[in-house]
Amino acid sequence: MSRHLTIILRTCTRVNMLNGEEQGGRYHKVPKHEIVNTCLSSLVNSINNVKEHNIKLIVLDDHSSLAAVTDIKSIISKCKFPSEFIPVEDGTGASHTCYKVYEQVEKHATDLWYHIEDDYLHFPTAIQDMIDSVDQFESNTDQMISINPHDDIYRYTMNLYESFILLGPYRHYRTVKHTTYTCLSSRKIYDKYRYWFQESAKWILRKGEDETINQVWNQPDVMLFSPIPSLALHISLENGKDPYIDFMALWNSIPKLW
Repeated sequence: MSRHLTIILRTCTRVNMLNGEEQGGRYHKVPKHEIVNTCLSSLVNSINNVKEHNIKLIVLDDHSSLAAVTDIKSIISKCKFPSEFIPVEDGTGASHTCYKVYEQVEKHATDLWYHIEDDYLHFPTAIQDMIDSVDQFESNTDQMISINPHDDIYRYTMNLYESFILLGPYRHYRTVKHTTYTCLSSRKIYDKYRYWFQESAKWILRKGEDETINQVWNQPDVMLFSPIPSLALHISLENGKDPYIDFMALWNSIPKLW
């Protein structure tokens, strides 16, 4: 079945911050501008590989440098599907831009939506895989489906719980109960559990995901899956690096679209 996916990416090259910065920062030591350029190129490359579905890419930029904005616009101009660059001019910060994401969900998302942060590196097959998997799992489970593209290794060592393993159209997936603010979901889930999504924006700097967005994934009519292995790598702390994926091989394979 042909699906429609609205992708909303938040970018900000001014700040290279993430939770746990005091632990040594990101495992890939390059400037944030380079992270954004490469991760966005990987996303556009993955979008361009999509067949039989409709995509719209929206970039919400939080006061990046002029040079970075020029690169971002150059990259999304290579997208084969409709794209839009929107500077966030009426405020700044993670909480404010998260609200802007959900405004775009309410305005544009008619079927599926994907909120992605700017430090996720996508495999070329990621977007096609996730769309087709949602389609299959909705039929298999008769539940509303969401996907966390990052197979978080933290969940294999801490905060353990049982998971169902399903065979997707291209790989295995497992059920999980946690995401960051990055997730692929549906308009149906957003409309039914809008309160928790809005709370995740409201409390992004004061409450963790467990008290906000993860409440959605614990609802009885929602199933959240992660691919095994990841379809997108979160360039975060060293203890979040997947030991079984060659990160540098993927990083070096990404076409430079800027």
